[in-house]
Formats: sequence, C-alpha cells, structure tokens
Amino acid sequence: MKNPFLLLTALWLLWSCGAKKVSLWPYVAVFKSDESPNIPATYIILKNPAKSYEMYSPLLYTSIIGEWKQAHDTLYLYPKYELQNKSDGLLQREITQKDSTMLTVMHTLLVKPNELIDITRYDTIFKEFTIFLPKTDGTIYKRTTQP
Repeated sequence: MKNPFLLLTALWLLWSCGAKKVSLWPYVAVFKSDESPNIPATYIILKNPAKSYEMYSPLLYTSIIGEWKQAHDTLYLYPKYELQNKSDGLLQREITQKDSTMLTVMHTLLVKPNELIDITRYDTIFKEFTIFLPKTDGTIYKRTTQP
C-alpha cells in the first residue's frame, strides 16, 4: 500500500468500465404493429427531444419521416418526407397534399400505456374509397423498447 491514490484510481476504472444497461428512453421509443399473413408489421420510431418520427414498413422498403406532437392522450404524426429503397438507389421526396397514400397522410394515434392505437379517419381523407375503407384502421402498435 505504497500509493493509495493508485489503488483507488484502479478500482474506479474497473467499476466505471463494467457493463451497464443503457436505455434509449426518453430519447427513442419504438412501436411495432401486429403481423398477420396478409399485413406485414410496421414500425413507428419516436425520437425525443427532436419530436421527429419514422414510420418504417420493411415489406414496402419505405420510410416516412416527419414531426410528431402530443395533445393529452392523442399523438399526431405529420409526415414530411418519404424514403424508398429502389434497386438503383434511395429515392427521397417531399410529401405534399396531392401525394396522399395510406402511409403518407397525417396519422392520429391514441396513446395507451405501452401501445399506440391508430384512430386516423381514413374515410374522411379518401372520400372516393369510403365503400372499401373502414372509418379507422384500429391498428395497435406495441412498444418494443422499455422506458
């Protein structure tokens, strides 16, 4: 015990270099929709404090990027850009009102503990398809990251 400072420094280094569980929350929250044979899973990735999100559909090779806002128990997703992975490269385009598809419209989600429920009124957005579309999708996105 010639130098207690050296011993304390060595112990501190050993303790600080140990494995620790790191959580991305409150910075990132990932939600995944249920899969079925005819509907692939979709992911919603909420990023905080930037208030940005990504909605990713692996089967379509498409990501929607935008901003999110929350009012009480309702989450609003405002799409800004669409990214598509094509055989000749990545295609990025800005989303406009005339480009509306089921993925690129503003989504409204009900916030529940550890899940989001899609309550977007597709029948009011796509009036010409009201016969085929349900009033709301009702898709449930379950949290895959733990707070």
